[in-house]
Amino acid sequence: MACLYGFLKEYRPSEAYLSAYLTGPWKNLTVEEVNNEVYPFWTYSYLVWLVPVFLLTDYLRYMPMLVVGGLAYVGTWALLLWAQGVLAMKFMQVIYGLATATEIGYFSYLFAMISNEHYKIITSFTRAAILVGRFVAYLTGQLLVSFDLMNYQQLNIISFIAKSLTKQRYGFVFGVNMFMALVVETILTVIVVDKAGLDVDVRTQVFQNIFISC
Repeated sequence: MACLYGFLKEYRPSEAYLSAYLTGPWKNLTVEEVNNEVYPFWTYSYLVWLVPVFLLTDYLRYMPMLVVGGLAYVGTWALLLWAQGVLAMKFMQVIYGLATATEIGYFSYLFAMISNEHYKIITSFTRAAILVGRFVAYLTGQLLVSFDLMNYQQLNIISFIAKSLTKQRYGFVFGVNMFMALVVETILTVIVVDKAGLDVDVRTQVFQNIFISC
């Protein structure tokens, strides 16, 4: 179930085409508005959300934060689909910052629920599930756009329910990057946790994963 959650959480085929969607006829924002006014709000809001998320995860434990994260993702794509204007898209980025900040709760839940001897397997599987979800999502988006089966609005609808190399090849590039990251990260995880490798203790691994997720 943890792997399925990680896969579905990362299945967002429209994400690679977000800029094209925002500057297209659906939202009619300019490139300058998207890059200079909308996107920076995620960086700052993510940083701000991390502090209460850390504290609430420790106080409320993990499941409430996973629910908050899921609702934040739904809210993000609801705003993308039905809200209009720069201000609404800034708020969308703030909600997305909350969604990404709560990922700490997901990994904390795994670390708290498994024993030391199963850590290597669970960590590898959940990381792989996350990266496979991204790869499949970007590949799906690439194929649907390349064959003119769906537009960016419809991709966002898919994300909401579960050129070249300019616009239309972004999905393929992101997908290949995520697939290679899957392979590399799995190998590194085995090296870090295996006794024949670095044999890093569990506590250190937890802080490493939190640092990487940030």
